[in-house]
Amino acid sequence: MSMRERFSDEEWTLVCHVPVDAFMFAALADQKLDEKEIEAFVDTIANAPTIIDPLHREVALTFATRGAEAIGSELVFEATESLSAMDDRFERTKKLLKDKLTTDEYQSFLGSVVASGVMVAQASGKRHLFRKKKTVSDDEAAALATFAMRWEVDLSVLQRYSA
Repeated sequence: MSMRERFSDEEWTLVCHVPVDAFMFAALADQKLDEKEIEAFVDTIANAPTIIDPLHREVALTFATRGAEAIGSELVFEATESLSAMDDRFERTKKLLKDKLTTDEYQSFLGSVVASGVMVAQASGKRHLFRKKKTVSDDEAAALATFAMRWEVDLSVLQRYSA
């Protein structure tokens, strides 16, 4: 059974918002949407088959199948959603995921999504002289930490996704 089959169409729509939420938290933390951040998010979708977590992979494949227009529509939806509506949606989605997934599946999905958000944040970061990876700004790190806390991500799960 695919992960998608566990959810109704309406529920799947809620699940599909989650990776975009992480992208928005990371990309808009500094109040500007950088082209490199958008490219990193689109690359995640384009490389959906390589995503380790099965639910995150299926969500990314959903966007890959629907195309750029669907991604654009999702971004517009999220950019225009009120804070109270977003807060309500987060709570409904978190309850849904906790009801439909095991604890390990929930943590793996959200860990993968947060890791994807980190990659988006790194896309526009500066290279450190003695580090291979680009840095994440303090604002982006705070936004992703807020996202992770909001979704009750066990931070030890993030180690699976750090390279």
